[in-house]
Amino acid sequence: MTHGLIPVLAVIFFATFVRSTLGFGEALLGVPLLALFMPLRVAVPVMVLISITVSTVVLLQDWRHVHLRSAGWLVAQRFRATLQGCFLPASLASMLGYGLTGLWTAAVTRDYLTALPTVPGAILLGRAVHGRLHAHAFLRAVNRGLLAIALLLLGQSLHAIL
Repeated sequence: MTHGLIPVLAVIFFATFVRSTLGFGEALLGVPLLALFMPLRVAVPVMVLISITVSTVVLLQDWRHVHLRSAGWLVAQRFRATLQGCFLPASLASMLGYGLTGLWTAAVTRDYLTALPTVPGAILLGRAVHGRLHAHAFLRAVNRGLLAIALLLLGQSLHAIL
């Protein structure tokens, strides 16, 4: 990681915490922030590898809560686990594509392995926060998280234009 190890590790820790707490959001949050410290061609695959790691860990922990027949709104205790069942195959397919197109580079693997030690603590912290959220608070946290991500992306877009 050529552009500052501490900020990159902090972004990955925070993005992983959000993903572990809410069940999604690490790429929406992590990629734009990582792009401040590394090229996008590295940031995106690194976050996908982090996503694969988080999905695998959460699925191993919560596999009993995956609700395969969900077609409508998911209840807050099954929402997080079921999302992981969707995200893991999508992330694996993404990494296959990155590998086939040459975007999975030694730098991506190095940065992923460097950041990997931050993931377990963020998962544990996110799991603890998730376990304390009641359904209403969980939905409020999801909505606030989506709003924060939207504002972050909007701010970055406006900054790029101006």
